[in-house]
Amino acid sequence: MNSSPTRRHAANRCQHVIPQQGREFFSAGNAARSAGFTLVELLAVIAVIGLLVSLLLPAVQQARESARKVQCTSNLKNLALAISNYATSYGLFPAMGRNIYNNFDDNGVIVLNWVTSILPEIEAPSAYSQLQEKINLGILDDPWNIPEFYLGIYPGGVLRCPSEPGSSLPISDYTGQLNYRGCLGDLIQNNQLQPLSARGVFGQNVFTPPARITDGLSQTILLAEMPTGRAGEAKYQDPLGSILMQTGSGAYLGITPASCRAAWQSGSFDVQLDNQVPGTRWADGRPYYAGFVTGLPPNSSKCCSNLSDASWGVFTAGSRHVGGCFVAFCDGSVRFVSENIDAGSGQQPSPSTLTGQSPYGVWGALGTCAGGEPVPAY
Repeated sequence: MNSSPTRRHAANRCQHVIPQQGREFFSAGNAARSAGFTLVELLAVIAVIGLLVSLLLPAVQQARESARKVQCTSNLKNLALAISNYATSYGLFPAMGRNIYNNFDDNGVIVLNWVTSILPEIEAPSAYSQLQEKINLGILDDPWNIPEFYLGIYPGGVLRCPSEPGSSLPISDYTGQLNYRGCLGDLIQNNQLQPLSARGVFGQNVFTPPARITDGLSQTILLAEMPTGRAGEAKYQDPLGSILMQTGSGAYLGITPASCRAAWQSGSFDVQLDNQVPGTRWADGRPYYAGFVTGLPPNSSKCCSNLSDASWGVFTAGSRHVGGCFVAFCDGSVRFVSENIDAGSGQQPSPSTLTGQSPYGVWGALGTCAGGEPVPAY
């Protein structure tokens, strides 16, 4: 007996529903099984992320260093402008170091550097006032005797290159970093001991009048960078920041630029004492802490004539930037000078006159203020 149309349609509906439910069930099961990553896919994602990081990291580091260079240039411009304002006010450039007399020191004299003279011009009037108060009372002592006082009035970031790591040196007389130095010209021998011998803009107790800069303001160096040194074993691996100290008949006796460079290359030398780390006494007026010499090109060796930070020597400019350092000129301009700039052979001894051409190539000529040298492009 034939089924009625109604029954056939109901049967057909049942036949269609059941397979459809089964397909839905199996499709859901397959989706559940494929919802997570396989190990291979996870490793592939990690590899891609690692590749992206390796590609981006150098770019990020380069961008950060570019920003630090911009800040370093700004620091030098601000310091050069401050010195220019000082020279406009007083008719003289500040001295590398000026003698300050007190009532109780062994020799009655301490030496404050050029930074202390321009504190009002770099917006540090409080530091200037506190120094001046002690000076007026005759009770200002050396930085290594009262480091807490000098550290407390430290003018801050304008004196430190941002590419230079913040100091964590375990030395008791740390008073604040100074990474910008005044130019002593090309004078090496007795640049600490003879105050009348100033080949550059700066000299010990020498206040240079602008009229003496006959080589031209745009061709005469005012300031340059120098890295802060290191203490302990690290100083032996840091020729950029460390200074060789001569003892006895050392390999660089007589100190020409070439003999200083040879001493570092020999691998047998003494490095500065841990309480005489360069760049750690921002107010100290001795060339060892506040000046540089254009005898060797930037980022070259540095040497001192004796085992003492009070001695003369080859105090070479440099920086933690790659390839050279920033230099401020007397016209206020700031330029990056390559470590490959011509500095002659370095075999000649230190100049013995205040005028006359430098024996140390283009770099030496840029350091003198009245050398009369033609300065080619560099």
